[in-house]
Amino acid sequence: MITPEIATAIATQHYGLACTAIPLPGEHDYNFRIDAHNGSQYLLKIAKPDSNPAILQLQNTVLN
Repeated sequence: MITPEIATAIATQHYGLACTAIPLPGEHDYNFRIDAHNGSQYLLKIAKPDSNPAILQLQNTVLN
């Protein structure tokens, strides 16, 4: 399970964001709204290890 604290740490470590992670509903993935301390907001999606790579690519294409 990915907690908001872990999601915050990931966003800070990988994207350099001072932020807070807010859990969002999801069918399979872990989803978080990232509220950066500068007022920006982002979506952080963390896929489970058994996720189909083709489905993840489709999701990335739609989000982009």
